[in-house]
Amino acid sequence: MDKVAFRPMETSNPKEPDHPTLLLAVTGGAASGKSAVCNHLAALSAHVIDLDALSRKAAAPGTAVLAAIEDQFGPDIISPDGRLRRRKLRDIITRNRGARQQLESLIHPEIFRLMEQDIRNAKNDGEALIVVEVPLLYETGMESLFDAVVVVTADAGVRIQRLMKRDGVSREQAQALLNAQMDDAEKMARSRYVIFNNDSPESLMQDVERLYGELEKLRMA
Repeated sequence: MDKVAFRPMETSNPKEPDHPTLLLAVTGGAASGKSAVCNHLAALSAHVIDLDALSRKAAAPGTAVLAAIEDQFGPDIISPDGRLRRRKLRDIITRNRGARQQLESLIHPEIFRLMEQDIRNAKNDGEALIVVEVPLLYETGMESLFDAVVVVTADAGVRIQRLMKRDGVSREQAQALLNAQMDDAEKMARSRYVIFNNDSPESLMQDVERLYGELEKLRMA
């Protein structure tokens, strides 16, 4: 059966919103197109919170989190200008599951605090649709915080090519990153909506517009 670009997913007990603000999580693996989907939703008036941006804020120069990361992984993880060497750190945690868990224990509490603060502020501002880009949604057990989840996916070969072009990594490095992440099939099975991002940016925009319409129906239900 051919894959459609977008389709709603049924879950056993989808959480329905009980307030005029709909809180949506956007998740997916590396180079799936999560940020592109969030950017399109922002253009359609959604308020978007990016956890990758919050992770940079959480581990900015001078923070306690960055000091803890340096203590754990050594001074070489910090660049001469005092910033975290993110690519070096990513290489370490891709190869070592224990190192990934250590990093998450150091940085996740601050990221979640910043996220909750941003969500609270957006609700106080009367935002109708709050979208949070959460790369590790299911891995961190955060899905219950949201009214609905959309997973963005693409074929592995497409994602590998995107990673090679975007990050300047080898095919083997890109494949290793995908191998270290939760399988997309599991994310799809647990999500209310799925967007397939194998085609053009124009096709993706059309799918996001359809998603936005579905979210408006859900919010007003």
